[in-house]
Amino acid sequence: MTVCASGGALAPAGALLPCTGRRCFPASHSQHNVSRRPLRPLQARACCSLFCMQPAGHSFSLKRTAPQRPIANAAAADNVEVSADLLPLAEEMPLPPADHPPSSWAWRRQQLVQIIVFTAPAMAIPLADPLMSLVDNVMVGQFAGTLELAALAPCSLIFGLGYLFNALSVATVSAVAEGLQAKDGDRASRALTAALALGLALGLAVLGLLQWKAEAIIRMTGCAAELWGPAVQYLRIRALAAPAVLLTMVAQAGLLAQRDSRTPFLAVAFAAAVNLAGDWVLITQYGMGIRGAAWATAGSQVAGSAVLLWTLQTFSVVKARLRLPSWADYKLLGSTLGAMALVYMCKNCTYVQLSLSAAVLAPVTLAAHQLTYSLWSLCSFLTSPLEQSALTFLPASRSREERTETAKLILGLGATAGVLGGCFAAGVPLVVPGMLTPDPALPPIIRTVLPQSFLAMLLCGIDVASNGLLVAAKDLRYVVRSMIITFVALTGYFFVCQRQGWGLPGVWWGLCAFFSLRAVQSIPRLPRNFGSAPGIPPPTSGAA
Repeated sequence: MTVCASGGALAPAGALLPCTGRRCFPASHSQHNVSRRPLRPLQARACCSLFCMQPAGHSFSLKRTAPQRPIANAAAADNVEVSADLLPLAEEMPLPPADHPPSSWAWRRQQLVQIIVFTAPAMAIPLADPLMSLVDNVMVGQFAGTLELAALAPCSLIFGLGYLFNALSVATVSAVAEGLQAKDGDRASRALTAALALGLALGLAVLGLLQWKAEAIIRMTGCAAELWGPAVQYLRIRALAAPAVLLTMVAQAGLLAQRDSRTPFLAVAFAAAVNLAGDWVLITQYGMGIRGAAWATAGSQVAGSAVLLWTLQTFSVVKARLRLPSWADYKLLGSTLGAMALVYMCKNCTYVQLSLSAAVLAPVTLAAHQLTYSLWSLCSFLTSPLEQSALTFLPASRSREERTETAKLILGLGATAGVLGGCFAAGVPLVVPGMLTPDPALPPIIRTVLPQSFLAMLLCGIDVASNGLLVAAKDLRYVVRSMIITFVALTGYFFVCQRQGWGLPGVWWGLCAFFSLRAVQSIPRLPRNFGSAPGIPPPTSGAA
């Protein structure tokens, strides 16, 4: 039975009624003592336009229907039994609008709004580490001096290697989502438990390595000898939070697999606030300099991880088990982990080469690069949710035309995000350079790479969107091959850059070359892929 608060209609089991979508909830909530709170707009849209719910023992029977249209014969609808505790996941499912043809502006506007609503909270998730690094850079640059600011550059290079662990995050999302899609909560819980155990083990290994070989690792970056002391201090202190960082990545992935992007957003906001307050107190009030920045960042990461794990175990549908995972549990992650690990390894190695090329520059030039690159990295992560949008909306398309229009919208959002991010990354140092550093020697150096900063950000937005579309089309082999080609090409470029002494502009032109090569390979591949989303049979010649 379905109760539609917007129209006051009661539908008996098996009957489907149209609904305006303002407030909907299953009538069986009253039988289970569940609060009859109104659903959010996205939930209401899913409830009214995709499903009609009726009691079926201890589960709801969800009947898939055409949006906003009654079906006379309920037996003609496809029945999918979903456990009652998984109902919120169905309610959160983003749906493509069907009231207008995909070629119309009304359809595009509706689809665009749905994509933005879905991705907006997720933008904060990849921003956690670069945001904290940017706060450290600004606070150290303002109150500790240029030397300690330059010492942050090799540390940022080392912690940037953590990007490789995104493969574990992607594998966690895939494994947990597959368990939920199969209506197998036990499988989803086992996958999440294995991912958390693996994340904890990797975090402890990273912690031990950085404590044991901190000085040797800093020297391997090639930075100047006067930077070794403060850089080692920062590295060892911040490394204490490595297990918390890995656990946070896995917990975020588990929540995203359950279509919850708001909880990770709030956790990131909380950690950023703790980091900012800690930097202010330890650097400005106690004069701890780079050590204060390290303690503030490590403390905020531990606090954010604790809040996120508590929320995951208390409120989420899929919870981790307090036991050691079996080998079978780890195998649930293996199918995706290998391919994505190779992709992220090549990408991470390219970023390492870029940072190494900058690390050998003079300390003042390196400090200017550190400020510019931290701001650029912060803006670049705003494009990451476009991959999730492609993975969510492209498979849900019901025709070739919808897939084509959805791909165009996501590519357009990628270009738009690139332009906006580029304007911010290049505009802030140009208009208000004193906001980043009080040292008058740095702004003239920063201005020499602002055109490259804008161009690289534009290409980054396009590349992330097109890459997400290829992954959604399951063209993983091509994604891996294109990344290997790009890595080999950039390895040669940075070798020549250092030999020829192209300086800081040459380093930033390398960043532009990286995203240019990826976009040149990805965009021509799209026409043969985005029309065949996974799980959707190709439309017949007479399909719209």
